[in-house]
Amino acid sequence: MKVLKPRVERNRGLVSDFVGAQPVLSWTPPDGGTVAFIRLRRGSVDELVRRLAEMDTAVAPGRFFGAPDCFRVGMGMKSETLAEGLRRLSSALDAM
Repeated sequence: MKVLKPRVERNRGLVSDFVGAQPVLSWTPPDGGTVAFIRLRRGSVDELVRRLAEMDTAVAPGRFFGAPDCFRVGMGMKSETLAEGLRRLSSALDAM
């Protein structure tokens, strides 16, 4: 657990910086935990999920959690893996 906490805190910063730079995204940073819900301000979450799947990148659609305009991102993996996922997310958003 000692390794995971600094990693998640570092990754939360990566996600925060990413969301802050994307005008179509917003979020309320979680107080803890390894997942974040990110709101897509315009466009289709299902289309975004489909595009990401084509890039071998997975996020969970918020409709599974009662939040259809959101998607869930994990933050417990290695920071390099998360950074690559965020790069792919940026590409998918650009393509929409």
